[in-house]
Amino acid sequence: MALSQPHLAHLLGLAVDAVQESIKKHEEVLLPTRGRVADMGSTLIHAEKIISLYMDGYPETEIKRRTGHSYDSSERYL
Repeated sequence: MALSQPHLAHLLGLAVDAVQESIKKHEEVLLPTRGRVADMGSTLIHAEKIISLYMDGYPETEIKRRTGHSYDSSERYL
């Protein structure tokens, strides 16, 4: 079970805004939050990240490693 950003904030004793800012500031660190694992949210951040890596010439294995998505998920986005 993955935690949501509010749950992380509570456990860390931080405001949700602080958690969100930290996640944005350190995009290279992919936390398996509930939104990322369940592919939730109103934005296409997962698709954008995968497509961007693909367009930059990264192989599927590296895209999988960097995003935490399966090969099937990555293919769906592409």
